[in-house]
Amino acid sequence: MTAYYGTLGQPNSAVLQNHAGNMTVVSTFALTAAFAIGDTITMCFLPDNAVVTNVKIATDTALDTNAASTIAYDVGDAGSANRFIAAVAQGNNIPLPITSSLFSATLGYQYTTSAGETKNAIIVTIHTAPATGATTGTLRLAVDYSMQALGPYPGSVAQTDI
Repeated sequence: MTAYYGTLGQPNSAVLQNHAGNMTVVSTFALTAAFAIGDTITMCFLPDNAVVTNVKIATDTALDTNAASTIAYDVGDAGSANRFIAAVAQGNNIPLPITSSLFSATLGYQYTTSAGETKNAIIVTIHTAPATGATTGTLRLAVDYSMQALGPYPGSVAQTDI
């Protein structure tokens, strides 16, 4: 099992700053060796109180080149390896198409990050090893989120006053 890091998941990467509105963070990982079961790729970090609304994963090439591909991916965090996407499998010797967590209500839809969650790392884990692992290719991840309101703000009415 090897720990890898995507473009926004380096050990000293800055956590995204709190800001208003809907945001998308995109990270990539350039493969240099075949994946093995249990390998992890820390792709990015989210700020505290981020409400995750969608997670998308894709590859630009087949990362399992076998005619009967076996590779499968989980996307989660330090608390749950498959919080957002569970065991999504690549088709036989084709790139993983964009796979979304948007309609996976049983997983992490509208999951809210909190302080102290290992800097809220978003991690891809190799759920099932490839039958024939590619040694080149790119894994892509996009995380859509918004920021949870931390009010009450000046001039707002507190919940207890309603």
